Amino acid sequence: MKDESQEMTFNQREAAHVASTSERTLRNWNSLKNPPPCIPGRRGKPAVYPARDFIAWLIDYRLGQIAGSGEAGDPQQAKARLDRLRGDQVEFELAIKRGEYAPVDALAYAVGDMAGQIRSIFEGIPKRIKQSLPSLRAREIKILERELVKAMNCAAEIQTTFDIEEEPPQ
Repeated sequence: MKDESQEMTFNQREAAHVASTSERTLRNWNSLKNPPPCIPGRRGKPAVYPARDFIAWLIDYRLGQIAGSGEAGDPQQAKARLDRLRGDQVEFELAIKRGEYAPVDALAYAVGDMAGQIRSIFEGIPKRIKQSLPSLRAREIKILERELVKAMNCAAEIQTTFDIEEEPPQ
């Protein structure tokens, strides 16, 4: 059985991008009679949208818009739109299977693990330098340790934002 925590999810920005709408419109959809499926955030974690459920909801929502806009009178147009939406869903599911997307939890774990390894390397630098340069005094080693701690603290505070509009480097 598949672990639900490993299911692909979208944050608000990604869900708005998938729906070709603004984040504000996405927030407004939450007040609809049938809102998009959303896992509410808690304790500083933002709400997320389960990808498969969100895409299925989006297809239904867009079909409802077509029917309400008078486009339903043209079955060819409605079918073409439905085919495009289903094609997008199939492409997305294939991309998941190809490994083009990874669960956010797995990426967060990997980044945290790398940060721990880097910290261990930084913490070992003063000892290795002392062994290589025995003439350094304890005061100088302490200065080096302080600077390394400052660098680690700065790295821990880095906030990264990803622009989903940009293409990744090849």
